Amino acid sequence: MPIPLSATPISLKQFLESVPPGVEQRIAQLALETGSVLSAKKQYSLNIEDISLHCDNEACGGLRNFRYSDSTIDVQARSRRYLFLRFTCANCQKTGKLYALSIQISDIATDGFVEKLGERPQFGDRLPSRLMEMIGPDRDLFLKGRRCESQGLGVGAFSYYRRVVEAQKDRILDRLISALERLNADESAIAEIRDIKLQPQFSQAISEIKSALPDRLLINGQNPYLVLHGALSAGLHNETDENCLEVAQAVRRVLIEFSERLSLALKDQAELDKSVELLTLRGRRPALSKKDS
Repeated sequence: MPIPLSATPISLKQFLESVPPGVEQRIAQLALETGSVLSAKKQYSLNIEDISLHCDNEACGGLRNFRYSDSTIDVQARSRRYLFLRFTCANCQKTGKLYALSIQISDIATDGFVEKLGERPQFGDRLPSRLMEMIGPDRDLFLKGRRCESQGLGVGAFSYYRRVVEAQKDRILDRLISALERLNADESAIAEIRDIKLQPQFSQAISEIKSALPDRLLINGQNPYLVLHGALSAGLHNETDENCLEVAQAVRRVLIEFSERLSLALKDQAELDKSVELLTLRGRRPALSKKDS
């Protein structure tokens, strides 16, 4: 049975953009009358608007309009249809989005109910390439957690995300060390992170972090690694599925932000190093004499 989301109607555009699979929602102005006023029988077509989604194509890399790719879909009052809707990014015209829907048209054939049976790529916030690069071999585990989260399965999402973070201890710490070195952090802080890598358990390693990170690596003034430790160390004992879902969502968001900050720190410093090297080499060139010029 589909999960009813709300009795308050929303547009089909809002439904496609923000409602997860397995949910049935009342849709306002689901169909538009298309037949001639002289026709004895009213005719309707599905009211499909452009939707706004994130496009990962190199030419886009942000929120873009996606346009319906196929022909007009005719519908009838008091009928149910199963169909696919295909959308394509209007900017790069390469990235696609596919929805599988069940549509129930109402008696008045303007409003109706839609259940989202599935979609590809999967539902949810975009997963930045920097995060995927950081978690590397545990990408599949993370995506399983993301699917659980999108379906409201809090315990499952929490369990998968915890496994990812614990398995990624060394990779995350290696990137943190590289960022600290690029940012010319205090040597004692770098040495501490190297020592923490030797700890066999994630929770023990995190609890021993004492040195402060550079401001640009903090999230709301907090050390993100300590924040993750606080979220994951409590475990699942006596936690409701709703609470686990809330924590899982927080873990995902912090991981994404942390990966972005680490990557930007490495990128910015690398670009600065190249600029300094270029100017240094240029400064070493002998000045042109008037005769040479």
